[in-house]
Amino acid sequence: MSQVKAVFENTIIKDLVSDPDLSDIPDVVALYKKMLEELVPNGQNLRLMSFLNVYKRMEDNKNLSSERIKLAYILGWCIEMFHGASGAIDDLFDKSEFRRGRKCWYKHEGVNESVLLDLIFIENYVYEIIQKYFSHLKIDRPLINLFQKTVQYLIFAQSLEKSVDYSSQHPNLNKFTRSFYKTLSKYKNTTFIDFPYRSARCLANKYQTKISKEDYNMCLMLAEFSQIQNDFMDCYYNIDNFKTGNDIEEGKCSWLIVTALENATPEQRKLIENHYGRKDAKSVKIIKDLFQELKIPKLYSLCEEEFFYFIDKNVEQVSNIAYHNVLFKRLDFLYKAYL
Repeated sequence: MSQVKAVFENTIIKDLVSDPDLSDIPDVVALYKKMLEELVPNGQNLRLMSFLNVYKRMEDNKNLSSERIKLAYILGWCIEMFHGASGAIDDLFDKSEFRRGRKCWYKHEGVNESVLLDLIFIENYVYEIIQKYFSHLKIDRPLINLFQKTVQYLIFAQSLEKSVDYSSQHPNLNKFTRSFYKTLSKYKNTTFIDFPYRSARCLANKYQTKISKEDYNMCLMLAEFSQIQNDFMDCYYNIDNFKTGNDIEEGKCSWLIVTALENATPEQRKLIENHYGRKDAKSVKIIKDLFQELKIPKLYSLCEEEFFYFIDKNVEQVSNIAYHNVLFKRLDFLYKAYL
């Protein structure tokens, strides 16, 4: 991993700070350098690792030169930059305090809503990197198209969330269906599995081959469970300010509330209507107590156990589209914690 991180510093950051066209705005360059260093390399870099794992499985061994591996590292960091930017936007909209144990980027002095400009900068900077390093392979246009499509998906995800009116004190619970949740998960988690997989196909020059229905469905399934796990952690794993969770206060359409609504009696649903999406501690406690009453942690454990079994039985196919060791590690973190 040290070689991978060296490419981040010696290519991604160095290209930015040494750009002669930006020599007259050193303060702006310094701010974006700080922003990239804060948002991108801190964490497990799951998308980068997933991309590298898939690419090395797809690529012909004769093409795995040191130069091509470096290009893979560069493209992997481009993927992580998109993820870092989307996470920063989520934190702003969700009013989160911490991510990965660090203060959210928008909470830094002088940032606040300018984090939206940071996303625009990252998007355009990624396109510059792609054009500089991948045009000679004639895959710069397919890669840029893929990144643009990913931006669209992230925007669609935010629009879907707004469609249930989180900003009000009365989220539209009638829209909190299993079908809506699956659709939301698809668009929110495109950067987790599908995006790295498609990026690997581009670098291996296999982007013109249609993705099989089986692989696409596997991507959707992995993305959905990633969202389910994230929702559960938001409620039950706010440890040492690693990542502050406020889905209940914000009235989010999470797996927990969808499952609760599916199992609630009319009286319990009334409690949800009266207290879900309220920002006071009393309402949050009432909802969490209701989750316990409805055995939501137990239902999550069963869901996780089924997923773990499925991955174990289909590990070879999963390995072809994802970094399955990371998936197992993430499962181990929570597996059977709430039996």
